[in-house]
This record gives sequence, C-alpha cells and structure tokens, in this order.
Amino acid sequence: MPNFKIQASEISENSFVLEKEEDVAKIGKDYIIYIQRNSGSRKMNKVCDCTELEEKYILFKVNNTSYIQKIAGKAVYYPKKLKSNDIIDLYVDSFSNLKNERVKKFRTMQRDNIFAFHRTFKQYILIVEQDKPITINFYEEDFQKEGFGEKNVNYPYNKNLLFYKIDRLLNSEIDKLNKRDAFVFRTCRKD
Repeated sequence: MPNFKIQASEISENSFVLEKEEDVAKIGKDYIIYIQRNSGSRKMNKVCDCTELEEKYILFKVNNTSYIQKIAGKAVYYPKKLKSNDIIDLYVDSFSNLKNERVKKFRTMQRDNIFAFHRTFKQYILIVEQDKPITINFYEEDFQKEGFGEKNVNYPYNKNLLFYKIDRLLNSEIDKLNKRDAFVFRTCRKD
C-alpha cells in the first residue's frame, strides 16, 4: 500500500508534497489514489525528460480540507487545495457500498473483447480508516455508452454504479485543474 511523506506540518501549496512511500498517517486516514495509464500517449515532460504515460492523483484530506496532488511520470507537483470536500466525503460515506460494486467490461452484442491501440487504463486504490483497501481496475471505455464504433451493452449497468459517479466527479475536477494549469511543478523523482 503506498504511503507518502509530508515535508512540513503546516499545510499550504508550497510547504509540502507527497513523494515518498512513508508515513501515510500524516496525511490522514482516508485517501484515494487514482492512476491513469494512457497506452497510446505521446505526452512528454521536457523538464524531467520523461514520458507521461502514467498520471497518478492522490486525493486526501488534512484538517478538514481536501487536496489533490499530481504525479506524472517522474514529474511531481505540489498538492492543490480543492474548493470542497464533496468527492472524498462521497467516497468515505460510500466505502462499504463500493466494496460490493464491480465494473463490467465494455462489450458489444457481437463480441466480448475489443482491441484498440490507444486505451486508457484506470486504477483506483481506496483507503478508509484501517479497512482493507479496495482496488478497482477498468478501462475508460467501460464507462462509455459507445466506443470503437459500437454500443457498449454494459453501459446501462455501469452508469448506475456509485463508483461511476465518483469517477465522473474526480475526472471533472482533474480536467478543470489541468486545463487551467493549476498543478504547480515541484521536482523530478529519481526512481
């Protein structure tokens, strides 16, 4: 289970960053790790001289304030304060229900498997208190009505999942922050 170190006890955009797998207790007991892998992506981080095939977002709460931090490839960004606690509160309140939810794979009437050169794989690691973490893996198209020129017969089922709502809320927030270039670059990790 990933842990992260906070460099200072005061919470501000420029005073701490999660970058090492240590001391998870310092960021609180409830957090989400959201990982997105873009198999066909060509995005490059010129500062760190690395591809950004994988973007990781850590959503957590400290002193009743929600933060989100981005790590893209080797590029580490400062945590960004969110306007509300809605996303993390929804997932904490729904944790017991999320344990039983399963995302059904994209499927058409004719076939079960769809192959594509560019796919986005998503992984959520949900941690609440001392419960065992929940890991949920799926492809982005599993939550889409149509893809690859065909209808997804599992879309009606998936769109009714509580997890669908959480994924939409979190991705909407991430998209807004990325469009505004709100994530402030901090450093390049040395893996």
